[in-house]
Amino acid sequence: IARFLVIFPQLCMLICIIYATAKAGSQNTLASIAEGFSPNPQKFLDLKVWVTAALQVFSFIP
Repeated sequence: IARFLVIFPQLCMLICIIYATAKAGSQNTLASIAEGFSPNPQKFLDLKVWVTAALQVFSFIP
């Protein structure tokens, strides 16, 4: 079960990337993926983003 929980999200992501590449084309798909992995420096230093991230982390701590 643990191996399935590790591999399943990666498999879903791979399927979504292949589907997006087939629908939108490789150039648009790669640009969107790159934009998602590169954070906006102005938003990175925003207090609201840090507060939201801290609240999400504390909500997972038992």
